[in-house]
Amino acid sequence: MPPKKEEEEEVDYMTMVIEEPKVTPSFRPKKDPDRGRTKSKKQLEEEAAEAQKEAMATKIDSSNKGYKMLARMGFSGGALGRGADGLIEPIQAEQRDGRGGIGLDTEKKRKIAEATEQETKRAKTEADEYIKRKRDEVETADKERNLRKAQNIAEEMDTEAEKKQKAKVEGEKSEDASPPAEKRLAEIPVLYRSPVFLRRLQEERDRSRRSKRRAQDYGEDDSDEPRDFSGRITHQSNKKREHTLDEAKLKTYVEDEDAELKEFEALAVAERLEKLVMYLREKHWYCLWCYAKYDDQELDGCPGLDEDLHG
Repeated sequence: MPPKKEEEEEVDYMTMVIEEPKVTPSFRPKKDPDRGRTKSKKQLEEEAAEAQKEAMATKIDSSNKGYKMLARMGFSGGALGRGADGLIEPIQAEQRDGRGGIGLDTEKKRKIAEATEQETKRAKTEADEYIKRKRDEVETADKERNLRKAQNIAEEMDTEAEKKQKAKVEGEKSEDASPPAEKRLAEIPVLYRSPVFLRRLQEERDRSRRSKRRAQDYGEDDSDEPRDFSGRITHQSNKKREHTLDEAKLKTYVEDEDAELKEFEALAVAERLEKLVMYLREKHWYCLWCYAKYDDQELDGCPGLDEDLHG
């Protein structure tokens, strides 16, 4: 009787490693996002332009039929022509999108160049005119200051001469002589009549204010003008407004009552200044530009009438 086989060893299923079955993945092609999408007209034009650009940039090689034909006739590369001085690179074609003629772009460039040149000239002209206008304004302001200075000097010298003449007649010293009586505007030289008119308006305004203040101090003022904490009248009108009103009154006076002053004021500032310079030189032997009074009418030592001659 054959021997019995040894009992098979028991299998430990708790420690057994069970391998997972291998699964072969199925093939799934990637989805094309542009598949089935109709391209727009703009995209098609861009692609066509890009393809044309790439084709133009690609050189002809030996596989080209035209190149083969030239090679059969002896062409081996380089420039064409008997002296081998022809073009090496082919003439580049320029794509034209519009329907204009060949010379249209040249005409456009010419017009743009003309417009640019005109704009440059206009800007330069405006800059030159601005500089000239500013220079004229500065020169006019300087002449107006000199005019006012000359008018004040002429008035002071005329007043001093009248005082001396009065003292000579009355036998008094010129320092002790009383000032001449106030003249009517028509009696004042037209050269400085305007500033006298304006000054009299200001003096009249100041007298009116002083009288109102005195009346207020003595309790006799019944005006409704605003007052400050001290009880005095506060004058809120500014100098600029007063000056504007005075100029308007002067203009009305000149237009309605003083034809001689109207004619003088119609002159340019330079002409009025020239007349005052001559008046001071001839009557008082005084040079406005030298700031000096001379001993005789020749004004010996004075460079001349023009301010520029005095440096």
